[in-house]
Amino acid sequence: MNPITEGDSRRKKSLSKAVDEILKLIAEGEESSALLQEKLSLLKGDSSRLIPLIEQRIARLKGERIQKILILAETMGDPGFSPFLAAIGRLKLVGLDTRIKALHLIEQQGEKVDEELKSQLAAGKELLQRLKAALEKAGKNLSRSISPLMKQLSSLTTEVQLSLAVQLVEDKGTASFPLLCLWWGRNREVDRALIELIVGVGERDSADALQKLEEKTSNKELLKLLKRGLFKLKTRGISPTKEPKRKPYRLKLQPSVMEVAYGSQIVPSGGRLLMLARSAPPTGLRVCQAIVYDNYGIKQFHCSEMSRRTFRDVLRQVKEEDNLSMVELEPSYCQFLLEESYQLNIQTHNSAPAEYLQWKGWIGKPKKKYKLPLIYGYLPPKAIRGEDELIPRSKELWQHGEFNIWLLSLEEIKEYVEEIEEAKRSRIILADHQKEFRLTSLLSEATNSFFSSQKNRYKRRLEEVALWLFLRGNEQEAKLCVAVALAMEEREPSSIPFLFQLMERSIEFYQKQKEEKRKEDTSLIIPP
Repeated sequence: MNPITEGDSRRKKSLSKAVDEILKLIAEGEESSALLQEKLSLLKGDSSRLIPLIEQRIARLKGERIQKILILAETMGDPGFSPFLAAIGRLKLVGLDTRIKALHLIEQQGEKVDEELKSQLAAGKELLQRLKAALEKAGKNLSRSISPLMKQLSSLTTEVQLSLAVQLVEDKGTASFPLLCLWWGRNREVDRALIELIVGVGERDSADALQKLEEKTSNKELLKLLKRGLFKLKTRGISPTKEPKRKPYRLKLQPSVMEVAYGSQIVPSGGRLLMLARSAPPTGLRVCQAIVYDNYGIKQFHCSEMSRRTFRDVLRQVKEEDNLSMVELEPSYCQFLLEESYQLNIQTHNSAPAEYLQWKGWIGKPKKKYKLPLIYGYLPPKAIRGEDELIPRSKELWQHGEFNIWLLSLEEIKEYVEEIEEAKRSRIILADHQKEFRLTSLLSEATNSFFSSQKNRYKRRLEEVALWLFLRGNEQEAKLCVAVALAMEEREPSSIPFLFQLMERSIEFYQKQKEEKRKEDTSLIIPP
């Protein structure tokens, strides 16, 4: 969603090509070649762009290949490996030891690391040792002895939990399965990863563990993944020791009217896709799709009839081609969100699409009354306010991929960008700490000014993002979003780390973009 200039696009392609060539040279054993060093030199000075790019590439690599990158970075000491190390440090599905080693190597090269992430990984490592010790001693009483540790485990961020699970399986193999089964059901994203890890071990105990999880799972998505995992093992000749317990068959009558609703994540511009589908014989379903913005209302709307199979294809297309992740919503809440967006059209004097007005009666009014956004039904405000550590931890949201692309629009913060640029260009001689204090003060003023005027809009955005995260299984991140939303009613925005950093990152992005454009324009000047 970030604006990209033509020069940015060319540079991005060049960096992408260099990263691919470096990974190819390493895979082919050309780590001592001059060509590798030449390619590494091309990456210097572009860490902010490179880290997400490299993270995307190496996420698909096997553990041995990632270890090889770490060994090369340690032996060669080339600064060009820094973005590779930073990317490895951010990977979720690698072990704690690998991520900690990557951060350690970054520090050895004299560069700064994310101290918060370093601290979380260290806490995860300490908890891992205690879990392994309990696993060895507990025997049949594992459930009772592990219960206090499980509460501590839930307090870790999802990404640290994932790395802990990977490390546990790497260290203990099938002996870790009883603990994984007790861990099951606490975090949807972790559950998905546990299935992959258990299948990856590929032994008879793997099939038994998956079968045990299948018997105590009711979630359709997880059941599908478990069945797929059992099938993969079966193709390798691995089946459970015992026959699965068959549930008695019960005839289920399909309701005469089917109604489902979906909502996407919210993009940085404040837009999202809402879908409401309802039975419409004889074709199957009538599907309404709306693109809504939190500063506009309903901007686009389309309603059509389609078969259920076509509807599934549409959902898949939205995910693969439009890169939108849909979560299932209560149909009544989807109706509420559409009505809320329509009221925003009226308040902002923006015309709602004619097709929406045509189908507004069919959509109907919500069957439930929502005095508060739905997320507060899952995460009550009183409980969130009782967790004092959530606000300081709100900066952890930047570690979640969904927030990496969040920026405030240039049109909205242009005055603050110019004010900070002017302060940086000032000829007044100040000591470094005075300059830093001055810039921090300006950022605080900008954060307070902007988010005070846009409080309701961003509070609602964070509440809906929290619901989307919660329904995807990211409960910890959802709590952080809710904590920020509630704090906006009670605190100065600049005292909330996530909001302060959102302003800071946005201003830095536009300043860097302007500087790169200036350099590019200068390079195009042909001397006489």
